[in-house]
Amino acid sequence: MRRLAVLLTVGLVAGCSVAPPSPSPGPVWRESVLPVEPVAGAAADGRTAIARDVVVCGGSWFVVGGVREVSGETRPALWSSADAVSWRPMGLEPVSFYGGQSVLSSVACSGRSLVLLGAKSGGVHGNPRVSSWVGPLSGPVREVSAPFELFGGPDAVNAGRTRTGAGQFLIVGNRASGASVWSSPDGAAFVLRPGAGVSSWASDAVASGSGWLVVGAASSGGVRRPAVWSWAVAAGWSAVSVDSPGSGELFWAGPVLLGVSDGFRAWRPVGGRWVAGPAFGVVGPGVPPVVSGAVAAGRLFALTGSGDRFGLSVSADSGGTWAGVDLPAPWSRSVDTVAAVAGSADRLVLLRDGGSGARVYMSDGPFGRFR
Repeated sequence: MRRLAVLLTVGLVAGCSVAPPSPSPGPVWRESVLPVEPVAGAAADGRTAIARDVVVCGGSWFVVGGVREVSGETRPALWSSADAVSWRPMGLEPVSFYGGQSVLSSVACSGRSLVLLGAKSGGVHGNPRVSSWVGPLSGPVREVSAPFELFGGPDAVNAGRTRTGAGQFLIVGNRASGASVWSSPDGAAFVLRPGAGVSSWASDAVASGSGWLVVGAASSGGVRRPAVWSWAVAAGWSAVSVDSPGSGELFWAGPVLLGVSDGFRAWRPVGGRWVAGPAFGVVGPGVPPVVSGAVAAGRLFALTGSGDRFGLSVSADSGGTWAGVDLPAPWSRSVDTVAAVAGSADRLVLLRDGGSGARVYMSDGPFGRFR
């Protein structure tokens, strides 16, 4: 286990180089694997865990994904942990043919309930067969039977993330008509709520008052720029003013917004407008950039993917200034690599899946002192 140093910026005063301050202690990472339970009739060795998302709720951590058998077939999987180090598989109850082969991609929790989202490509056209799941934090979690066209059909594009807040569960995604959401009061029966416009794209959402802020991008004149909408069941969709330093997209919604627009940035609310902070990190060529975030130990963390690498940055002032944090190891990136981050009051959790078996990393500090 290595101690990882936080990278601090070297300042210049009156044209003279000033030696950087001693680096603050960086987080110490603990690595763990996700155990894979055998199933009857499957080969004993060679299975790999698939991880796609992580969340903390009710004092427990949850990871969703799947298991890939030696044959290449997949099945859904859910793991829980009290400390984000020792993990145990939880019970899942699929009710459909494709549900039993799904890879779960997103997880949200509220009170005593978990809601999961997954998909498996199939059918004549090989389109994703999306399924939602709901159950208690202690399990088991059961697939919800739903008509195919709720998530699929001729207007389908994607169903991306599931979120909780404002007394309801929300799934964020897109239809042929543009940015869309599916809402449910209990996570069991979702209703499609399209309407942001054909030039819009939704990536994430966060509860705001009695409704939601939905973030993503909107295209105009062939240019794709960050976009924000407010949405509520009664009020519908309404565009919200947001700074756009350049082309890009918002990817994560929380107490601040995170995305890309002439560099990675955080957006903060100022006088009814979302204002872009300074750029951080480097947006490289190759695989399109992504960014996700978490709040841990009172700090904002941004996990960014650019070009062929992932990076981790931290801010102690809600995105006004940033410092780099070493990942547990140099993380390469490709179109098949998935990484996610989640936080609680005292720890930060990262997961990475490069296709050869998922890994989870936990740190409870020290997170250093950032000025």
